[in-house]
Amino acid sequence: RRWEKTYMRRSGIPRAVAWALEGMGSRPDRGTLLEAWAGLVLVIHGEEDAFIPVAEARETVSRLKHGRGVFVPAAGHLLNHEKPAEFSAAVADFLQTPVLT
Repeated sequence: RRWEKTYMRRSGIPRAVAWALEGMGSRPDRGTLLEAWAGLVLVIHGEEDAFIPVAEARETVSRLKHGRGVFVPAAGHLLNHEKPAEFSAAVADFLQTPVLT
């Protein structure tokens, strides 16, 4: 996405992002932890995220017992900056979810 590329270029942090991506790629799979978690989880993901594919976010939600996915169109990895209204609405709606007993 153009916005993300411009941000990266202007922020002067491409090496830090490369380091973070390398770290994410070398992490062990935490799928069994996701599947065992019994709490509520909200996953908010930009549909145009250039760093983490939306398919991975959808898979994460599918592995959670009580997961909810909100997939924001025309948003990338920094969707809380790109689409703050949609991000805030998703969080506010999630916070209205009844507590599991």
